[in-house]
Amino acid sequence: MVGKMSPMTPFYPNREEIEKQKAKERYMKMHLAGKTEQAKADLARLAIIRKQREEAARKKEEERKAKDDATLSGKRMQSLSLNK
Repeated sequence: MVGKMSPMTPFYPNREEIEKQKAKERYMKMHLAGKTEQAKADLARLAIIRKQREEAARKKEEERKAKDDATLSGKRMQSLSLNK
């Protein structure tokens, strides 16, 4: 009996451990598909974060354009005053 694995050896997974592992795999599969409550909450939170980041990027771009426009206007005014 040295080479055979019996249900009493620590290396032989028992039915409860196998079922527990299968249940965990089913849950992860559903979670990755977005079908669990936790996955739905995570996706909703990520959508909010994505929207906030897009708004922040848009605002930053508008501020950069406004600053560039102000810089260009100042340079134009300066060149006009030099031409007089």
